[in-house]
Amino acid sequence: MGRVKDYIIEAAPSAWPDLRTLHLVTRDESTKLQSLFLLLKALGTIFRHRREILLVHVNIGDKGSAARKSVVTLFSRLLRLPTVLHLHAVELEQMPGPALALLGFVFRSATAVVVLGERYRRWVIDRLGVKPERAKILWNGVPVATPPHRLHANGTKPLDILFLGSLGQRKGTHDLLAALAQLPADVPDWRMTFAGPGDIAMFEAKAADLGIADRCRFTGWLDQAGSREVTATSDIMVLPSYHEGLPLVILEALGLGTPVVTTPVGVIPEVLTDGQDVLFCQPGDVSALAGRIAALLREPALRQSLSDNGLALYHRRFSLQSFSASLSDIWQASLPAGAQRSVGGQVA
Repeated sequence: MGRVKDYIIEAAPSAWPDLRTLHLVTRDESTKLQSLFLLLKALGTIFRHRREILLVHVNIGDKGSAARKSVVTLFSRLLRLPTVLHLHAVELEQMPGPALALLGFVFRSATAVVVLGERYRRWVIDRLGVKPERAKILWNGVPVATPPHRLHANGTKPLDILFLGSLGQRKGTHDLLAALAQLPADVPDWRMTFAGPGDIAMFEAKAADLGIADRCRFTGWLDQAGSREVTATSDIMVLPSYHEGLPLVILEALGLGTPVVTTPVGVIPEVLTDGQDVLFCQPGDVSALAGRIAALLREPALRQSLSDNGLALYHRRFSLQSFSASLSDIWQASLPAGAQRSVGGQVA
């Protein structure tokens, strides 16, 4: 969610040249008391600038984020500011009834609700009572320097496989290790990089138990530049998650020409097509996952096809330019009629 927020700030000026953004933070890595102070500070900033603010864009996630951003949304609407509520959470569907009812009140109060795809659009309409005309789909976009063409061919070096994300059950890290151990001996030579935070010692021990420790390396957390570099130099990305929205790491892989194996969860199957721009396997199906990875290792033509089609899809739908244009349309539609022709001012 934090990265999407950064892309919103980066994308907005390209569409609205006279716009200024107020970046409001409601939580940091310190205590809950400090987070409360940051929330109150954000509310104070909105109140002080209420006459200058054109629109408030609220990014809402799971758990504590949902509580804090609900307060921001209701406060902004109390001040009669147009408010766009941008849903990034993937676990709010499991909220108990009373909490869901309160969340529905918050979502219905927003001027517009932005979601990742049709699945979540139907959820906010059917479960939270948002009016259909207020529920908007905005596909994530990412800024990457895409290669004009990336050539995939078998060479003398091992093929590089990448997992990029937090190590753990939700992302399918255990399944990926088990699948790697099942790869046939006759596939081309390969090596595996796990890039992300988590219990690295435990997963290193698991790789050793499976007899693949010499092929696996665990880098820990990488910053954005490091993530882009490791994605651009990998031959395959694998993300066998159980729960996702629309992961930015997949979109970046498409834009960098890196073939992807993933699971059809969240809104991923709404925008990606099995065998055309990605390979799918069901969450937890270790044998199928091993088969998909083996196919990509063996077939450079398949890697090339996924790479070329993924690049084309990225340019059509997931570039920052596409994201910026769609975001601009949503913002403009959320403004009062008299303000829609003037975009000077501030967005919080």
